[in-house]
Amino acid sequence: MTNKIIVFDSYALLCFFKKETGYEQVKKILEQAEKKEIEILFSTVNLTEVYYSILREFGENRANEVLTLIDSLCITIIDVGRELSIVAARIKSIHAIALGDCFAIGLAKLNNAKVITGDPEFKKLQDEVEIIWLPPNK
Repeated sequence: MTNKIIVFDSYALLCFFKKETGYEQVKKILEQAEKKEIEILFSTVNLTEVYYSILREFGENRANEVLTLIDSLCITIIDVGRELSIVAARIKSIHAIALGDCFAIGLAKLNNAKVITGDPEFKKLQDEVEIIWLPPNK
């Protein structure tokens, strides 16, 4: 296993599952994880965001299918513990961004990882962690 770690923001997985702009870039990273070239981390908070978004837009059956697909991918789901909660809270206290984004950034900071997203809110955090930018959705 390599020490290259990428944290997925919910934006990245939603882009992948909806086949939006940037889908191929996310797919390539998932393929690298499958080959054990990189490790992908994803917090349970961001998993909640993905499930909620798919549930709201497409219904419960599709949301459950997406959960099954996520489980089949080479993504390590990280439960939110005390340390990550405190790091995310500190980020939230400084930056006016969504709480889920704070957890993605916090997870990246704790693991010396990059974050992949296309969410413009992350521009406020470019000094906190390295960001792999997906193109904005049209």
